[in-house]
Amino acid sequence: MAVSLNASSATVTITGVNKIVPTVAVVRAGAGTDLLVNAHLSNNFDAGATSITGAAAGEAWHAVGKVGVGVGPGDAAELAQWNFGFLQFQKINALTLYYNGATRNGGGLVVQAHFPPALGRASGRDSGTLDPNPPWLRVGTAGTLTVDVAKGVATAETGDHPMVLVGSRRQNAKTASTNYLSQLVDDRQFVTVFSARDPQGVYTHLAHFAWSVVWDFNFVWVDSEPRPRRGGPTRFTMGPVVLGPPTDPSVTGFLANPAAAVKLGTSEQRAALLSAINAPPPNRIDSEDPIGAYPDDFYTF
Repeated sequence: MAVSLNASSATVTITGVNKIVPTVAVVRAGAGTDLLVNAHLSNNFDAGATSITGAAAGEAWHAVGKVGVGVGPGDAAELAQWNFGFLQFQKINALTLYYNGATRNGGGLVVQAHFPPALGRASGRDSGTLDPNPPWLRVGTAGTLTVDVAKGVATAETGDHPMVLVGSRRQNAKTASTNYLSQLVDDRQFVTVFSARDPQGVYTHLAHFAWSVVWDFNFVWVDSEPRPRRGGPTRFTMGPVVLGPPTDPSVTGFLANPAAAVKLGTSEQRAALLSAINAPPPNRIDSEDPIGAYPDDFYTF
C-alpha cells in the first residue's frame, strides 16, 4: 500500500478578515529619534512595541487547510517524506513615498522603491522570517507532523500581517531643506496556496485564495507631527477559496518548483526601500518644487 491523497476533499478556512482595517500608526523608534510611520492592518497590532525594525504584530488573518490522506500500516516511512503546508506569492505594484518642504520653496522628493534597480523583480515567492523551510511559509510540514493517521486528514496552518515602516523626514538634495512625508502608497497582491508535495518532489496544489492590500495615505503636519488622511483607494480585499492551483500568470510559472522562485518577502521589500532612499533616479527624484499633493495646510508652524 502507499500513501494516497484525496485532493478533491481539500478545504481552507480563513478567520480574522472582518477585523482588518488598513491604517497607519505614527511612532518613534526610541527616545529622541525621528518619528516613523507604520502602515499595518489593525488586527493584532501593537504600536507601542514598534522599533526601527518593525512592529509587534500577530497574524491579521489566519487560515487552516485540511485534506484527506490515506495511510496504511506500512506507510510510515513514506509519510515522513510527504509535506503539507502553505506557499505564498507576492506582487508589489507600488511602494512610493512623497516628501515635501514646510514651504513651497523647500521643494519635494519622491522615493519609488518598486522600480529597479532597488527592486529587481515585482513578483516572487513570499516567505516567513528567515525562510527556514523553503518554499513553505512555516516549519513542521512533514507528513508525520501534519497527518492524523487515525482520522485520515492532513492539517496545515498559516497567517499573515504585511506592514511597512518608513521615515517621516528626508533632506532634499536640491534645496538643502528638510522634506516631510506627504504621501505613502503601498500596493501589494498575494496568492496563498495550500499544497502537498510527494516524496518525488511533485506538488499538488490543492486550493488557493488571492488577497490584496493598498495603503494610500496623505499627511499634513501639525505641531511637528504627521497627521494621516486617507488618500486614494486604501483597502483590504480577501478573495474566495478556490480548489486547485492558481491561474494568475504572475504565479503559474512558480508552481512546478516554488523553491526556485525569486524570494520576495519582508526582507527583500525592506532592502529595496532602504536602497531606494538614497539612490539615483528613478528610485529617488529630488525637485526644487513640491511633488504630488501639496495642500495649503500641509505644514502648520
